[in-house]
Amino acid sequence: MKYILLLAFALMPIANAESWIKLYVPKGYINYIDRDSIKRTGDFAYYTMKDDDSDDRYSIVRFKHDCKYSARQTLSRDSYDRVTNKLIRTDIYSTSEMIQYPRSSTMIKVENMVCR
Repeated sequence: MKYILLLAFALMPIANAESWIKLYVPKGYINYIDRDSIKRTGDFAYYTMKDDDSDDRYSIVRFKHDCKYSARQTLSRDSYDRVTNKLIRTDIYSTSEMIQYPRSSTMIKVENMVCR
């Protein structure tokens, strides 16, 4: 019994790990969304996506999504070195606007995930 409890406590942080879901989208699109990051507040959803398209780096991008008007805003982008996982650069877009996006199949997939 003692070992079972020890094992349960050792594995507990795994339950809180990011849950990246691969979006099967054309090359050049942001292709992962973190299911655990999706938070709804009224008509808005906040979520994190991973841009894994570059050979030497990847980016974590945070969005605010207007579910009522099919628009979204980029809040920030953190770029990391792929080999070392060290943060290279952070961009915060405090003045970016909500932009209505084309209703492509890719954006409808994202919308369906974050606006439910």
